[in-house]
Amino acid sequence: MARLERLSLAGLVGIGIAAFARAQNAPGAWPLLFPVALSLWWARAQVPGPLQKTIPYGARAWMAATAVFALLSSIYPIFSDQTIARASLLFGYGLAVFSVVFLLGRRAWPAPSTTLPAAVGTLAAASLHPTAPLTAFHISFVVCLVAYACATAETIEPAAPAGRARTRRVVRLLVYSAVASAFAVGIARFLPWAQPHVEEATARALNPSYAISQPAFSEHARLGSVESLALSHRVVLRMWSGSALKLRGRVLVDFDGQTWHGAQTVPHTFMAAGATPLASLHEWLDEVEGVTFVEPGPLGLDDERRARVVMVMDLAGPLMTPGSTRLVKLKAPALARDSFGIVQAPGGRVEVYSVVPGRKGTPEAGELPRARYLAVPPETDPRLRVLAAQLGEGTRTEEERVSRTLEYLARELQYSLTPGRFHSRQPIAEFLFEKKKGYCEYFASAAALLLRLQGVPTRYVSGFSPSEGRVAGHYVVRESEAHAWIEALLPGRGWVELDPTPAAQLASFREGQQEGWLGRAWGWLKAVVASLRALLVFGRWSELLAWVRSPATWVVAVLAAMGIYRSRRRQPGGRRGAPTTMRNPGEDVPAEIAALLAGLDATWTRRGYARPAHRAPREHLRSLPAAAMPAEARAASERAVDCFYAARFARRCPPPAEVAQVRAELDRALGASPALHTRTRTAGP
Repeated sequence: MARLERLSLAGLVGIGIAAFARAQNAPGAWPLLFPVALSLWWARAQVPGPLQKTIPYGARAWMAATAVFALLSSIYPIFSDQTIARASLLFGYGLAVFSVVFLLGRRAWPAPSTTLPAAVGTLAAASLHPTAPLTAFHISFVVCLVAYACATAETIEPAAPAGRARTRRVVRLLVYSAVASAFAVGIARFLPWAQPHVEEATARALNPSYAISQPAFSEHARLGSVESLALSHRVVLRMWSGSALKLRGRVLVDFDGQTWHGAQTVPHTFMAAGATPLASLHEWLDEVEGVTFVEPGPLGLDDERRARVVMVMDLAGPLMTPGSTRLVKLKAPALARDSFGIVQAPGGRVEVYSVVPGRKGTPEAGELPRARYLAVPPETDPRLRVLAAQLGEGTRTEEERVSRTLEYLARELQYSLTPGRFHSRQPIAEFLFEKKKGYCEYFASAAALLLRLQGVPTRYVSGFSPSEGRVAGHYVVRESEAHAWIEALLPGRGWVELDPTPAAQLASFREGQQEGWLGRAWGWLKAVVASLRALLVFGRWSELLAWVRSPATWVVAVLAAMGIYRSRRRQPGGRRGAPTTMRNPGEDVPAEIAALLAGLDATWTRRGYARPAHRAPREHLRSLPAAAMPAEARAASERAVDCFYAARFARRCPPPAEVAQVRAELDRALGASPALHTRTRTAGP
């Protein structure tokens, strides 16, 4: 088994180095395979005291830095491809060297806490390359890992023959490894195929009228296209603003009873401003690189509703901006805005941009005639016309009609993701008079039709409506917050944003769909990292310093330091060269058996083969070289260890006479060989 242990350890290190050299195109790593091959025949028995402690600490720090780098890269794309490539080479080379050093000094350093983590870290550094062909390396690494586990497997069944117990242990380990590997491979192969099918099936079950191929923010939005995202927790963007502003993605005008369609308008180009219009915006806008684009004509900027958006996902189509956006700053050579106020995204990825909307009531130009905003489908259900007449009866202004219509929808209808299948070609009438429950597209479409029948021009808007409540100083906008609402043209006020969906019911539904505590904690961590990155990008050094000085940061740092200190504390009597025993054996076994094991530990230590704290007695005894102990002494030591295992794990304490006999045999075997091979230092030359 000792030979298999050496082979498996060398295989783990060699596979990690080869995978790193292949994936990261690191030719300097191939020569490290020569000392790996040398370790099969030679390993250093002792390492100088200072190096024995400092090298493992350095390796742990290096592995921690690698893990932090990989974590930051996965949480938020804050590093360029060039930086990732250079860091992967740096971390990979360091871990490869550490793994070779630990492999050559495996007699001085315990492999489970040094060689194995370094080898795994080297393979992880290789896996940072997303397209490298590493499947064969991964499978080989797992095989070597299972072989190492089999080689170091121990049994706690001293009553059975040692060979038979070890065989059973190895067989169980092999079966478990095979089942776990098959399960892991099955998941890895199955999930990419199953995910889109599961999402489609879930969307159809919750919303049978949903056409899965219809994009949520296209020029043609069929009822159900936005709400299909209601169960997704993926983060789309992060918004720094004073309030939870709605972000518009599409404005649609024509409705055929089931689908909203966009209207062709002539986009016009923003003009690059030579100077920031408002003095209060100078410093805020300077925090983001790029060009400031403003709407020609009167701006009427609302400084209090300004927002800064950091994109997490690439959304094809328009830029997500608040209504009546008048100013945008981002990296782009030009920017266009249509007559509905939708900002057309420039070519290339947009990572961060600043927006400032106009003040409420700022008039907005329209390219379409008024009749387009009042049109209803030709086959509109007569009940809709009757209801619209009832709602508008006795009203004198458009504001009164809007208020009465929205109050009716909130009072009579219920927000639900499971309205059931719609059976007619008039889903809005079926929603209002039969089902009386639905989601935001149905509320918005019903309000738009009822208001149009009352002579109030309306248009349909889709986008994102962030939930109230910030995380780490900003709003985290997810796919589940995709939403639909309307805008109505009111005299003297222009296009006014209206949300017919009952706010209380929507908030209650979103609260019930929140992730568990683990998901919320992970989301909070990502939000904190995003906030810190934003402070660095925006140049807010004073706020970043406030984060560092905050009590929460110090509490986390102190707790982390305490955890590291406690994990690194030496056990009692853990002075280098002192006997090391298992933790408090006297509490679980009789005193004479505990003394028997302590004497055996002392003998191993005097002869230069001290047992590390993590290693079991039998494992340590069988790892000793043949020259370290003659056959008679080894057999007596085996019997002493069997007595300890029987008392400690099998709860079968040997009789005192048997313990005394084992003690006598051990003393006779060790005392009869005063010239046994040792590695202790002598005082003279």
